[in-house]
Amino acid sequence: MIHLKYLLNRISSTNSNVLRRNMCSSVEVKSFLRLVYNHAVESVNPMSLMRKELQLEDDCLVTSTNKFRVNKNCYVVGFGKAVIGMAHQVEEILGDHVRGGVLSIPIGQKELFKSLKFKDNSVIKIYEGAKDNIPDEHSEVASNHIKNLATSLRSGDLLLVLISGGGSALLTCPVPPVTLDEKVKVIRLLQNSGASIKELNCVRKRLSQLKGGKLLDLAYPAEVFSFILSDIVDDPLDFIASGPTVPNKDSSDQALNIIQKYSLTNDLPESVKNVLHAPPLLISTPNTGISNLIIGSNRIALHHASIYAIKSGYCSVILSSCVEGLVSKISEVYMDLIILISKAINKEIEETLFLTNISNAIEFLRIDESSVNELVSMLFKSNETKLCLLFGGEPTVRVNGNGTGGRNQQLALEFSNLLETRFSKLPLADSFRVGFVSGGTDGIDGPTDAAGALAYQGQLKNINLNATNFIENNDSYSFFKQLNNGDDLIFTGHTGTNVMDIHVISIEKCGY
Repeated sequence: MIHLKYLLNRISSTNSNVLRRNMCSSVEVKSFLRLVYNHAVESVNPMSLMRKELQLEDDCLVTSTNKFRVNKNCYVVGFGKAVIGMAHQVEEILGDHVRGGVLSIPIGQKELFKSLKFKDNSVIKIYEGAKDNIPDEHSEVASNHIKNLATSLRSGDLLLVLISGGGSALLTCPVPPVTLDEKVKVIRLLQNSGASIKELNCVRKRLSQLKGGKLLDLAYPAEVFSFILSDIVDDPLDFIASGPTVPNKDSSDQALNIIQKYSLTNDLPESVKNVLHAPPLLISTPNTGISNLIIGSNRIALHHASIYAIKSGYCSVILSSCVEGLVSKISEVYMDLIILISKAINKEIEETLFLTNISNAIEFLRIDESSVNELVSMLFKSNETKLCLLFGGEPTVRVNGNGTGGRNQQLALEFSNLLETRFSKLPLADSFRVGFVSGGTDGIDGPTDAAGALAYQGQLKNINLNATNFIENNDSYSFFKQLNNGDDLIFTGHTGTNVMDIHVISIEKCGY
């Protein structure tokens, strides 16, 4: 009896220690992931980026690529989630050289960023609109003011255009006879069908009086210089906010082909069909006096996230800033990659076989050769056991249910479910700590107040929630709100920037 009691006490003590270790591990993992995400977002603060790129020297506006003579001849227009901070710095730096301006920003940003004090007699007019990133009558009013300012410019004027993520919804000026409601209907149909951001913007350009280089056309003969925070994979200038200052290179039938790809032709209003079938408007502006400068991007954010991870003791690698596709597929590919990496760390797979088995992930996630080589070196030459893998991009969600959530929360939930149903079943699972965070850099994920969510081993154990049901109903926000009192959600509020999403995977072998 004495030996049995001793043995039971030992088992109880061991179980308690394991529980405490697992609790501590999840807390540490969650804290690390939050901090990596925060550093990524802070690195693309629009005011800091503008101060770095815009200077006034002897009545010359100087950027890293251009120089313009200024003599109270500057005008400012902006649209997007980051432009209020950008415009504030323009006014601070250029002062009375700014003669007029119009900003179209998300609803609520004036209150959120009321600490940004514009001049008492500021000539920059600010309009709010596009609630939940959907064009509305308020953003249409702002866009008409932008259109009117651009058309009033003359030779010798300089138009500074501030562009960031969310700009497409905030620059809404439909081509007649298309109405605002009809244009919104088309975009919603595409979003719910899983169309990519590039596909959305291609259609938006055809239905707009300002996008696809048409703002540039209206501003001629003034010079135009754009400061851009990119929220598009690969940073294509003609797709960021639907390319208002870039001549449109889309083929005449490209937008119509996208509609047909998703079998939406019969759902379109007649006015939209007529515009899509009509020849596109030609841009007549001479291709001179145009400059577009990307000052912030997803890659820049990932770079700073990587620096923080390295300082925190992780071996860090940026694998891709070009992640696209459905979150259901992305979560599966991420899990495939994590399993292979864990096996490599555990000496269960050789380099040649590892490279063969990750070929699908390399292609789908668009991991370039140098990043693959860096990862292989970490695993098979340096024998690293504490890794931070960084990804960025703009995934999509196919909406099948009527729940509440966003692509980042949906991705985190699907990833967590795979940790439980796939990774935890592996013999090596108990030897590793795996964590994941997916967050939007704008701080808002879908029509929710969260930026994203965390996932980690053991998250779904012993809970009274069916993750699969929430996934199928696209109800990730409700799931995470009920789990751990919402502690696994990421809350930042509007960050004032937007360079797509950040995905961070941490993998650590225990006992090292």
